[in-house]
Amino acid sequence: MLYRIVLIILYACFLVLPSTAQKPRLREILWTDNLKLEIKTGAVTILSPVPEKYLAFTNNLNLPIEVPGVLGIFSAKRSVTPHLEVGYQLDYIRVQGKTRDVNQNQVEVRTQALTHCFQGQYNFKKNDVFKPLFNYFVYYKAGGISVKNDRISPGGILPLPEEEGRFNSNVAIMSGMGAGINYQLSDHLSLTGAVDINRSSDRVEEIFYVHKLFYNSSFTVNKFSEISVGLTYWFSWSTKKKGTNYYRPMSETQRLILQSKIERKKGKSSEGNYSIWYDRERGKRAKI
Repeated sequence: MLYRIVLIILYACFLVLPSTAQKPRLREILWTDNLKLEIKTGAVTILSPVPEKYLAFTNNLNLPIEVPGVLGIFSAKRSVTPHLEVGYQLDYIRVQGKTRDVNQNQVEVRTQALTHCFQGQYNFKKNDVFKPLFNYFVYYKAGGISVKNDRISPGGILPLPEEEGRFNSNVAIMSGMGAGINYQLSDHLSLTGAVDINRSSDRVEEIFYVHKLFYNSSFTVNKFSEISVGLTYWFSWSTKKKGTNYYRPMSETQRLILQSKIERKKGKSSEGNYSIWYDRERGKRAKI
């Protein structure tokens, strides 16, 4: 069932690609345009324990609850409409703390997890013509999660059988929902941050029940939250039309960034923000 969902998502992405070429552009658009790569780091917290019936998938050890852990994120996305982006995201999670094993004995456990999921992101401002200085977005993601649990002793990690020392692949289906903000640093580089809540379950169809992210429900394995910040690089390899190569006008994104820097330095009402040909006397009369 999971593979069918993945194929449907990929097929839908390819269907929307031709539609992006219907609108006339000032330059030739390639399929690699509006592609962006994100690298982020942050913190993760596991919010709920794993029910006893699922402990066989976590080396018969529960997970450290409400302990901050390390988070690393890599994602690749592409704009398919002026507001919508789709792509793939990989998360690495590492949390260590006190928890209990299947016999209810307190133990020290190091939990590592890999989540691989498809993501759909909605931006509140359009970014197809130019990238706004600030943009706010919400997103939803769905995929699989692999887990590796190690029992920690005073002398280090206890040896485990070889099959138990590896990541248990796709032990649960995960889904998540979040929101974030993007600040443009240049035409191709931006600073981004996000916060989200995630849920793992034992049934594929659970990814469609968004409301179950916010309360304890059946078929839930556990929940965890993430907060992250990092950098985004935007790719744009379109061939610009040949013309005057001696002067290349400033892009709208560059103009917004420059205007923001001037306002921070001189203030929004400063006359230094106006062009050199601005008629100050006429401007004063207009204000009156």
